[in-house]
Parts: sequence; structure tokens; C-alpha cells
Amino acid sequence: MADTVGERLEVLRKLLGYGPGRGKEWYALLGVGHSTYGLWRKNKSQPTGGALAWLARAGVNINWLLTGEGEPVVKDEPAGGSSVAKDERRQPGGGQALTANGQGASGYDAGGAGVGGYVVV
Repeated sequence: MADTVGERLEVLRKLLGYGPGRGKEWYALLGVGHSTYGLWRKNKSQPTGGALAWLARAGVNINWLLTGEGEPVVKDEPAGGSSVAKDERRQPGGGQALTANGQGASGYDAGGAGVGGYVVV
């Protein structure tokens, strides 16, 4: 069982498909570097508001992340009915999300994941 925020972040990382070999992508999605994420993982610091906001838009149950209560992923739409579709997620820094083919909503090819604030979802 994941008892700390750091342990639950690692559960989420694997649950969302960013396991071994994909750490840099995970850190970029959260808008932090390896060392900052390491502090979170070791519970020496807590995730930023921007990272929490991105995780919430990605469907993560922030209550679970912070307290361990409930399920890791929210299945219903948030109050108010505004959910973020998978291809509309934005990274904490405000970058536009890309679809798996590297295209943004306008069809612009950003040239790869993590370039210019763009992320592949």
C-alpha cells in the first residue's frame, strides 16, 4: 500500500504508463526536473499547485494523492460537468497538449514530445 504522497506519485506514474525508461517524460508532464521530483518522491517536498492541477485535469483523484483515501483515478466528471478530454490536457506550464501523432488542435506539428511546452497524450 502507498502510505506517502511520494509513494502514491510512483503508483500514478506506473498506472499512467510512465514506468521505467519514461521518467523524463513524466517529469516534463509535471513541469519539474528529476531532482525536484526526487524530493517529492522522498517526501522532502510536496508537489506544486501546477502539478496538482495538471494531475486533476488528467483524471487523478487529488484527495487520494494527498491522503490515500479513495481511488487513484476519478471516473466521473468533476462538479460543474467540465472534464478535460484526453487530447485537451495541458501541462502545468500552460503548454498545449498534442495527440499521439504529434499534432495540436490546429494541426501544427510541434516536432516531438516536450518541445516548446507541448506534450504527447
